[in-house]
Amino acid sequence: MVSEKTLNSLRDLLGSNNFITSIRERRLFSQDLFYEGILPIAIISPNSISDLEKSIKICERENIEIFPRGGGLSYTSGYLKTKENGKSFIVFDLRKIDKIIEINEDNLTATVEAGCTWEKLYKETKKINLRPRMFGPSTGRFSTIGGSVTNNSMFFGSADNGTSADNILGLEVITSEGKIIKTGSGSIKNGKAFYRNNGPDITGLFLNDGGIMGIKTKITLMLEQIPSSEKVISVSFKSSENLINAI
Repeated sequence: MVSEKTLNSLRDLLGSNNFITSIRERRLFSQDLFYEGILPIAIISPNSISDLEKSIKICERENIEIFPRGGGLSYTSGYLKTKENGKSFIVFDLRKIDKIIEINEDNLTATVEAGCTWEKLYKETKKINLRPRMFGPSTGRFSTIGGSVTNNSMFFGSADNGTSADNILGLEVITSEGKIIKTGSGSIKNGKAFYRNNGPDITGLFLNDGGIMGIKTKITLMLEQIPSSEKVISVSFKSSENLINAI
């Protein structure tokens, strides 16, 4: 049972508008597109990475489980609590941590906060004729980049460039103890995240993890130039063997 003192600490830190306990909202945040999980005791919406870090430390101290959530458009139950274990949990709504930190035309990279949507990044990079190499799921107007790389989303372009997680160069992550970890070449002092380290690199630990290993705060991903034109063909095959050979 979580004490009222603990809940008040979170409410005081984040503000009452960012600390939600209504049944209606808790029911909404315990669902994805297909599945329904257990109701959290609250939903919190940090306005900054600093507030997120402080909130995590409070939950860790009081043994409250954390379930990070992005746009809420998954259909895999990846961010839902589906099994009762006797522990209270809080959903962390990360959509307000959504800044575009840097777009680097020379390195063809973008660094964003985890709550940034694919649409927001696409609109910004389009101004300089760039786009993410994997340019997000079909729900990219609302889906967050953090949620996508956490759940390995894919869409058009994935056949060429891989999934969303395949296009990540580096991360900043907060662990359950509130410790900040940086991965990729951006973890080097004064370094830039423009490649994944050739030697030991822990970036992959935090991709496709459902948020279990830590909450992503910043993400660096690869960009590419927007093609000047595209052509599409439609082909039919008389046999699956011919289809496979063509692919």
